[in-house]
Amino acid sequence: MADLLEESVWRRLARPAKYDVKTTLRVKRDRVKEEMLVAREYLNIVLKNEDVAEFDYKPTACKQSYGFGRMVTEGMERAVAS
Repeated sequence: MADLLEESVWRRLARPAKYDVKTTLRVKRDRVKEEMLVAREYLNIVLKNEDVAEFDYKPTACKQSYGFGRMVTEGMERAVAS
């Protein structure tokens, strides 16, 4: 279903920050995932962006569309980090 939607229906999903830091920032831990992937020669797949679309949906067994028949779908674009 999502593959049949027009390009104009999709919009970029902007994720807000989870929370605002009200105190001083803490020291972050070292990120070891990428080092492990490189050492084991795996591909590092990262999320580039997310798109969302909303459209009317009627289940095939229903004869009419009801108010709760809206569906939100999400498309993700991933890339291999080098």
